[in-house]
Amino acid sequence: MKKKVHIVNHTHWDREWYFTTMDAFLLSDNLFNNVIDELLQNPEAKFCLDGQSSILDDYMRLNPQQLENVKKLVANKQLAIGPWYTQTDAFFVDEESLIRNMIIGMRDSRKYGEEMKIGYLPDTFGHNAQWPTVLQHCGLDNIVFWRGLNLEKHTQSPYFTWKGLGEKEITAMNLVDGYGAVAFLKDEPEYIEERLLPAVKRTEKWTDVNDLLLTAGGDQLDIIRSLPQTLKAISEKTDYDFIESSYEEFLDVIKKEENLPEYKGEFREPCTTRAHKSIGSVRYDIKRTNFIIEQKLLKRVEPLLAIGKAHGITLSTETLVIAWKKILEGHAHDSMGGCVSDDVAVDILHRMKEAEELADGMENYIVKRLSEKLGLSDKEILVFNTTSKDFKGYKQIDFLAASKNIKLSGIEEMIIVDEEYFAGKDNLLLETPEGNKYINEDPYYRLYALAHVEIPSMGYKIFTIEDSQEEAEVFVATNDVAIKNEYYTINNEAGKLSLLTTDGIHLENFLEFEDMGNDGDTYDFSPLKDDEPIILRLTDSQVQKTSLAEKMILSGQFQLPKTLENRLETKELGSLT
Repeated sequence: MKKKVHIVNHTHWDREWYFTTMDAFLLSDNLFNNVIDELLQNPEAKFCLDGQSSILDDYMRLNPQQLENVKKLVANKQLAIGPWYTQTDAFFVDEESLIRNMIIGMRDSRKYGEEMKIGYLPDTFGHNAQWPTVLQHCGLDNIVFWRGLNLEKHTQSPYFTWKGLGEKEITAMNLVDGYGAVAFLKDEPEYIEERLLPAVKRTEKWTDVNDLLLTAGGDQLDIIRSLPQTLKAISEKTDYDFIESSYEEFLDVIKKEENLPEYKGEFREPCTTRAHKSIGSVRYDIKRTNFIIEQKLLKRVEPLLAIGKAHGITLSTETLVIAWKKILEGHAHDSMGGCVSDDVAVDILHRMKEAEELADGMENYIVKRLSEKLGLSDKEILVFNTTSKDFKGYKQIDFLAASKNIKLSGIEEMIIVDEEYFAGKDNLLLETPEGNKYINEDPYYRLYALAHVEIPSMGYKIFTIEDSQEEAEVFVATNDVAIKNEYYTINNEAGKLSLLTTDGIHLENFLEFEDMGNDGDTYDFSPLKDDEPIILRLTDSQVQKTSLAEKMILSGQFQLPKTLENRLETKELGSLT
């Protein structure tokens, strides 16, 4: 009996990489028209649109007249769409962002029909250990992936049961030769003998399963025309039964297999292909900006929208979706990894800027409308707890006050950790719902306070600014060289930081800054040959204290090489403060 080889015809569509989103947008016009044309002419043909709904939305903006054709092909199981919004990275984005990516991808896919029920990640640079948990939370019980698996070490089979760190598990299908295993597939003796059959053998080597999975596609590649007919012809010439298939059809076969090997853990080894383990240091500005805005959406905006809704204050759900889409477009593996052109990096950061503007706008709207509903005066402050648990502890509270001779009602412990002073201005034009008017503005402070509060889960408390005979406590500079609390003492001696715990553990140089040359590229860090790390000693320190907290401010100034060549020759130096 011949083994059956399932061939999936697909394209891997990077929305941006060494080219911009607009470049890919333009390319999709003609290429996706070709896909639809072939599928309509050949009812046996199938095609996978890379598991991400965003690229279909891009295409439909250019070709709205194709809507009914797309719906027909999706309904006929010829065109596989979704379930993701974008082909996400697996390590540098928040786990909740992974779920948002799937939610939005599924939602958008359903404008055209039913999404592909596959956790499809053909090019992501390695995979975190909690994919089984994340995908199960999204309603999927499987994954198709490529990079990071070491067959000899991890599973000894490309088809296995992947267990999460908890109790969740999924059926995993690895693309042994990647998503371009048999790209440009054709019925020619040379291709069959030198590419197709060797690819089959490389997968067959690792499994006793009678069905094998190979992919016919690649980066921005068009559909292979007449593929079902081509595969029938090849089957007659070889010892294998080649069929055009889909990932869902192959999953149905694998699920019937008993005693699949089991694995628990991550996949991040560059065994048969690169996994780019050191890409975390590439274009750090993108990764840091993403983290800040992700946390703002997840920890502030989304909970505030829920709190606002409970008080009858609503915003369009689409506002939040648009903000997420701006972020998720930068979560694609190349974009978040940073292995993109400089033009693309500018585009990513601009989208993130727009997402943050939307996030700030939503937060300001909810807080302002809630303040109006509660009838707050300019002396009252709203402090929120946007977590699912009651909060008791210290929160930073930012507010405006005429002076520092203040206290907050109901708060016994409070210090000022930072401040900004604004001089008064005369004849300011103030635009109000009642009309425009001119005012004279008195001097004021923006105060950043650390206060001990108790606030219920997903709730808020109102505090009143009250006048006080004394200034609120602020940090005072001292001559000390150490800071401590009930657990730790941190000391700075000539730029060397030591840590002592209350149970006697002593760590010398527990934290230091090191400058190294990077001779790599936008994918991987590579040490510079013969380079020596430069240790940056922060010898200048200032210790400041209050009754509630202590802080140590470290600083230094250094002369560092400006280029890789300078690191070895020290011809030209730049400064770092």
